[in-house]
Amino acid sequence: MDCMEAVAYADVPEFADRRPGFRHRHVHARRGRSVADGVARRRAAAGGSHSDGVGVAVLCSGAACRGPGDIFDRRRLIVTTEVWMASAAAAIAALTLLHWITPWMLLLLTVALSIGDALEAPTWRAILPEVVPREDLLPAIALNGIEFNLARAIGPALGGFLIAVAGVATAFTLNALSFLVVLWVIV
Repeated sequence: MDCMEAVAYADVPEFADRRPGFRHRHVHARRGRSVADGVARRRAAAGGSHSDGVGVAVLCSGAACRGPGDIFDRRRLIVTTEVWMASAAAAIAALTLLHWITPWMLLLLTVALSIGDALEAPTWRAILPEVVPREDLLPAIALNGIEFNLARAIGPALGGFLIAVAGVATAFTLNALSFLVVLWVIV
């Protein structure tokens, strides 16, 4: 397919989901959840806990979290980490809604989210060849990279807007609900 065919193919709405890398629900679910996570982390960053909690969790668990995806069943590990992170996100949302959240609770739960993400991210990259056909693998890998950077850029901006319009509790609640979408796709 030459460049002009690819552009024409991508511009036809009924073929939008047939483009390589775009037609797999696993890739889409993770992308949407990452943006929602960026939204919630905007609030955590405003409180100062995001940079502290995430940095410590990734630093302490980075090397240790790469192995489980090769040792355990990858799908089960992803489901387990998604449930773990959904629980932490739901706890943040509930505590915020009840006005019981403290900086230390936010820090602890942000560390819990970050540990879950540190476990899940390498496993997600490793399982991609199992859920995406070989001919679509390179575009799917590229989309995963774009998703990560896009979520880091758009998530905080969207989070700031959402917090200004609907409040902190809404941002945390939407983040918690975003984990359910990924679980629905995987399970």
